[in-house]
Amino acid sequence: MEYRTVCRLYNININMKYKGVNIFDDINLISNKVFFSEYFNDDFFVLAAGTFHVDSYMNSPFFYTSGNNHELTGSDSAYKFLENRSILYNDIIFFLWLIKDNAATCEESFVRYKTIMNEKITMYQRSFRYSNSEGKYDTTYFSNKEFEEASKLMSQFSIFNMKYLDNINNVQDGIIHSQKYEEYFHLFGLRSNRYQRARSILDNARTENYAPARISAYTIILEAFFSTNNNEVATQVSQRIANFLCESRDEKIELYKFIKEVYNIRSLYVHGEKLTIKYGKKGLAFLINMSTRLDSILRKIFMKIISDEELIYLYVDDNTEKLEQYLLELVM
Repeated sequence: MEYRTVCRLYNININMKYKGVNIFDDINLISNKVFFSEYFNDDFFVLAAGTFHVDSYMNSPFFYTSGNNHELTGSDSAYKFLENRSILYNDIIFFLWLIKDNAATCEESFVRYKTIMNEKITMYQRSFRYSNSEGKYDTTYFSNKEFEEASKLMSQFSIFNMKYLDNINNVQDGIIHSQKYEEYFHLFGLRSNRYQRARSILDNARTENYAPARISAYTIILEAFFSTNNNEVATQVSQRIANFLCESRDEKIELYKFIKEVYNIRSLYVHGEKLTIKYGKKGLAFLINMSTRLDSILRKIFMKIISDEELIYLYVDDNTEKLEQYLLELVM
């Protein structure tokens, strides 16, 4: 069945040409009320979606796609279709986060499709919103170049995804079909490897707008990547991160001390202690600065891992002995 989809983006500002830019596969991004009116908006959409949603799309960036899908036969199949699309939209947001700190979020999306009998519209909505590293919902501007960088990263990583699932035959001229990409994420989630757990925790952590809670969640990601046993975890993780990211001795020492301080904050917070006892003079501003720097460190870690095929294989294969050997060699 012929379909068209739209998905609004919050907390992001763009300046694009009339038809926007292609982000991944058949997903395009645009912010143009004239195009939206021509592409999607009419009395039928207003009646189904409501004027509130129509007005929000007229004044915001949105993803849009179009095509044919014979499985779109009713509300249930359309909802599942949008749910799968949301995986792709959320992954685009992850790659935008890799480019720079932001609070971009996709909440609701619509698919308009024709059945044998009539035309229908179905809505899918998510119930969370990301904040930036300061816990704010500020709007962030992205240039066309930055979108292109995010799109390139996503395309490169998706090719690895297909290789990992032995679906390389579905890669033609560097193009990955969205259906296969969605199948990857469902399968990959069930595998629950270190990389996927880190990604899942990152999504949850970025919804926290209270710095100590966000910092505590971020330490779980650090452990997914750098902890291989339960012995002195804070020291173990701090040493390994310092050697993973830094070249000079001074840089390693400074980063080691920073991660140890992160663990001190986590310990106080999760054990119900008053953070003001230790950070009273520094206050919340200090904790927000810690959150922002930790957010940047995580961005570097993710970027280094997904840019190196050997490293990403190490984390998705989830072989603790091999990972421990690699991490030990870093610090020896």
